Amino acid sequence: RATPPAKPMLTGPDNGLFNELYTFNAITTEPDGEDVYYYFDWGDGTNSGWLGPYPQATQTTAQKKWNSAGTYTVRVKARDINYAVGDWSDPLNITIKAPLLTLGDITARIGRISCDIKNIGDANATNIVWTMSLDGKLIVLGKKTTDTITILQPGANEPIKSTLIFGFGKTNIIISATCDEGVTVEVTKPAFVLGPFILQV
Repeated sequence: RATPPAKPMLTGPDNGLFNELYTFNAITTEPDGEDVYYYFDWGDGTNSGWLGPYPQATQTTAQKKWNSAGTYTVRVKARDINYAVGDWSDPLNITIKAPLLTLGDITARIGRISCDIKNIGDANATNIVWTMSLDGKLIVLGKKTTDTITILQPGANEPIKSTLIFGFGKTNIIISATCDEGVTVEVTKPAFVLGPFILQV
């Protein structure tokens, strides 16, 4: 009967940012000197499949990115070329942080709309491109305003406001924001514009 590889040693980072690629290292020995395959469980319902073959007692790497915040338990096991599977490694926890954008209440004053963008996540949001637009047919001024916020730290908020608005009739106020980290938020609110006056419906 084939002897399975020893329990692998697993090393890697214990924290990171979502959508970033992280490298994990595994190494094991095989009593018969045979080549080995590694199988990484990423703790989010996905795995690496069997990677290999690699020479035994040689450090091997695998990479992973997570697309949402949370703490994930990574582990790895090894098998030899005869399909004898060894034990799981000791688990390694990695905490993934991510920004999370929200939009505050939309307020309308004469000729302008304003709103707050807030980062309620646990990592910086960078290069946040925001847009305020009105989809009414008779909006003469201020149909679209766009700008960029360089950085919004966790817990911070930034007020944004439109350029001067003038028009007539029903419209939707559409506010959206997207950061470099891939997080997007959008809100739509009906309104009625009468000259410079913006009445929320």
